[in-house]
This record gives sequence, structure tokens and C-alpha cells, in this order.
Amino acid sequence: NTSEIKIGQGYTMKGSNANAIEQNYTFVGKPNNGIIELPVGANNDYLLGNPYPSALDANKFIEDNTPSLGTASITGTLYFWDHYGGDSHTLADYQGGYGTYSRGGGVSASSNPPVAGVSSLGITAKGVPKQYIALGQAFFVVGDADGGQIQFNNSQRVFAKESSGTSVFMRTSTSEATTNSGTEVDLRPKFRIGFDAPKISHRQVLLTLDGSTTDAVDWGYDAEMYEVFDDDMYWVINDKKYVIQATNSFGIDKKIPLGIRTLEGGLVSIKVDELENSEDDTTLYIKDNLTGETHDITNQDFSINL
Repeated sequence: NTSEIKIGQGYTMKGSNANAIEQNYTFVGKPNNGIIELPVGANNDYLLGNPYPSALDANKFIEDNTPSLGTASITGTLYFWDHYGGDSHTLADYQGGYGTYSRGGGVSASSNPPVAGVSSLGITAKGVPKQYIALGQAFFVVGDADGGQIQFNNSQRVFAKESSGTSVFMRTSTSEATTNSGTEVDLRPKFRIGFDAPKISHRQVLLTLDGSTTDAVDWGYDAEMYEVFDDDMYWVINDKKYVIQATNSFGIDKKIPLGIRTLEGGLVSIKVDELENSEDDTTLYIKDNLTGETHDITNQDFSINL
């Protein structure tokens, strides 16, 4: 408690026992500018925070820390804590999860079944993390196999208001979404697939079509799952669990491996949450590798007892 909080580090605030949903804090000092670097150890989690008095372009931040073009320090995925139920510090008395962002896109935190007195809805408060990280927003990164220097710099800064809907601060309240002409528009086809099971209210995984990616692991695009729950679903690449996957083509013969785990079994469902920028005649199927049967999930959920 006597050590310095370095510029660029993130931190959590426990609040001041006020009854208000949000608490105001005052920060004193000069606005940060220029190159800011922090060391991360191999395979270590590091809580960072946007250090600038402006939004931060997550894509540029990831690019500047790539193995090929940047500092080669992190795995290329950003994780945002989303606390959506309860005001206790006891695990059983609150609900939350990690929204995930990579250059493949963003997915919201998984949802848990509602718990009386903790969360009436059991769902994420802020939804999907976007390309532009709001002023003061914290996020986790993970050091790569040998770690290195994480770098923030002025080229990552961008003018993107929270009210634009493209820059999200992961707090409880919501903001209006309007058009912001100064930021990029993502027109890549995206398939958002949902999963429901007894011990998880909802998990969403994302498949993005991007011509610069492959079916193998693409650094900065494919995002490993930060938390795997008792009941869960994920993309499987090289025997690892991913919440975001990018690939360069899609067609009737294309097969993308999905994995499911369940602790005690029960009824599980797989569905299409949303199709973005896709062709009107796009059809998605689930193939059961045990029976060989296929199920059209484009407009109807697939449910099975496991």
C-alpha cells in the first residue's frame, strides 16, 4: 500500500459505501501524453488503464504490441471486467464476468442465472466492448511466452465520445448510441453464436470473416477464453478454448470446431444470437459429431440433453 501506481496501470475501486449507483472521484495532475511503457512478465495478467485524456484505439494498441510490428509483449486480447449484480466483495454475493476484445471484434461477458438479492436479470450491464476504449477505462492483458514492454503512444489516441456508442466505459449505467463520423465502421461479416445451459445463463462466441486471417491461430484476432465456467461453449483451436475466432472464408463445406463442457449435464441450447453484415441467404448448421446429424440453427435453437 506504499508503492506507486504507475501511469498506464489500472486499478479497482471499492467505493465509499455511498447509496448512489455511481461514485465520482477527482483526479489531480497533468494529463498524460507521449510514449508510456510498462513491463509484463511471461504469461502474467496485467491490469492496465487508458492513461490518456482521450479514447484509445484498441486495434492500434494491439498492433503496436504485436510480435511482428510492435513490442511483442502480450497475447493480443483485451479483457474488460463487467460487474452486473450485487454490491458485496464475497464471490457468492455478486455476479460479473469478462467482456473480450480482439481485432476480430468484441463479445460481452457471459451471463449467470439470476440470484435473489444479487441480480434480478443475471445479464451483462454494458454489453460488447468496442474498438475505442473510454477515458479512464481499465482492462486486462496477458503477457506472451516471454513477456516484454507494453506500449501506449499518441498514435493510439482518437476522438470518440462515449455517447457515440463506439467508446464504452464498463460501468452500470448505459449511454445513448449515435453515429460518430470520426471513427471506423466494421463491415466484416460476423456470426454471434449463443449457448444456454443449467449452470450458465448465456455465453456468446464470435466468428469473424477477415481476409487476413486463417483457420489456425491468428495473433491479435483469435481470443482465448479468460474464464471457463462449469457449463460453457467455445471455439476449439489447437486444443485450446477461444471465445473469438477469425477465419478467411465461409461456405457450405466449412466446418468450425465447437466444444461444450457441462459439469452435471442437463438441457443445453445453441442458437444464432446475431448475424452482422452477412448475406441474406446465410445458413448455419450444428453438426453432432457423435451421431453425424446436422441441425439448422439459422432461425431455430438446437437443444439436446447431455
